[in-house]
Amino acid sequence: MKNESLKKKAYFGAAWTVFGYGLSQSLRLGSNIILTRLLVPEVFGLMTLSYVFITGLNLFSDIGIAPSIIRHEKGEDSEFLDTAWTIQIVRGCCLFIGCLFIAWPASKMYNEPLLLTIIPLLGVCVLIKGFQSTSLATLKRHMKIGR
Repeated sequence: MKNESLKKKAYFGAAWTVFGYGLSQSLRLGSNIILTRLLVPEVFGLMTLSYVFITGLNLFSDIGIAPSIIRHEKGEDSEFLDTAWTIQIVRGCCLFIGCLFIAWPASKMYNEPLLLTIIPLLGVCVLIKGFQSTSLATLKRHMKIGR
C-alpha cells in the first residue's frame, strides 16, 4: 500500500512539474511577444542582455539550497531550515552586490550607459528572491508539488 501511495505521489508530482514548467514557458513566450511589440527593439535587447548577466550570476553562485533541503536527513529540522534560509539571504545580498559591480564594466563593454541603471534594478529582484521561504523546498520534499 505504501509503495502504491508513493508511486501515486510521484506521478502526481511529475504531472504538476511538467504542467507548471510548460505553463511558465508559455507565459514567458507570451510576455516576450508582448514586450517586443511594446518596447523599442533596442530597449528589448538591453533588457535581454541584462537578464543574461543576472542569469549568469545566478548560475555561477548556485549552491543547491533547495536540493539540500529536499535530500538531507535533517530537512525537517527548524534549525537546518533557518540556516538554509540565512545562507539564501546572504547569497541574495552577494548577488545584488555582484550586480552593482558588474553594471559598470558591462555598460563600458557594450557602450550603453542605461546598463548602469538596469542591471542594479534587476539585482533588487534577486535580493528580494533571497528572502523566499524554504517552505517551497519542504513541500517538494513531501512531494506536495500542487500546493
